[in-house]
Amino acid sequence: MTNVNVNIIAADDDDQMMLQMIINEKHFKMMKRLLMTNVNVNIAAADDNNNWMTLQMIVEEEYLEMIKRLLMIDINVNVIAADYDDWTTLQMIVDEEYLEMMKKLLMTDININVAAADDDRDQTILQIIADEEHLEMMKRLLIINIDVNITAAADYDWTTLQMIAEEKHLEMIKKLLTINIDVNVTAAADDRDRTTLQMIVEHETMMIVLRATAESQ
Repeated sequence: MTNVNVNIIAADDDDQMMLQMIINEKHFKMMKRLLMTNVNVNIAAADDNNNWMTLQMIVEEEYLEMIKRLLMIDINVNVIAADYDDWTTLQMIVDEEYLEMMKKLLMTDININVAAADDDRDQTILQIIADEEHLEMMKRLLIINIDVNITAAADYDWTTLQMIAEEKHLEMIKKLLTINIDVNVTAAADDRDRTTLQMIVEHETMMIVLRATAESQ
């Protein structure tokens, strides 16, 4: 059992406490699962229209399957997307019902908490993927040991994964994953400090050449 503050008030929702909301809606199974974790169930989505916390949002919508998946891992469910209604990753996922995305991401050791510092909404990788529903891209990226966290310092501070997710280069991803290319090497003279993979994402013809080179080795 956790130290969940079951007495905190959702100020704009009839002043109900979490426990009151749960009991009122008879969400017994949700309550049992949430109370067995150390998830910060007390964090508030400050700009949410009801000032609800994560737990309150989940309880309200009855997203039982999402809850079960999220609570099995050490995901930082409390990270804030500062310009996205101050929601955490968990809050975004729950709000959009991206169950299949969530299941795939939670099976990896991907740094799902890194922020795209200059992204227009300060989103993390997970938040970008969840926001765009790039399920097929995500599945492909997560089966390899690619350094998805490396940053192209002069290119909006995005990581490789963030660039791919933004541009929807699914066919490029599939091809890259079939070779042993060093996707993390930096092109030092590149005008945006991009790595090889980040350059390839923008230049499909280069990818074809590199693949042919790798196959001939």
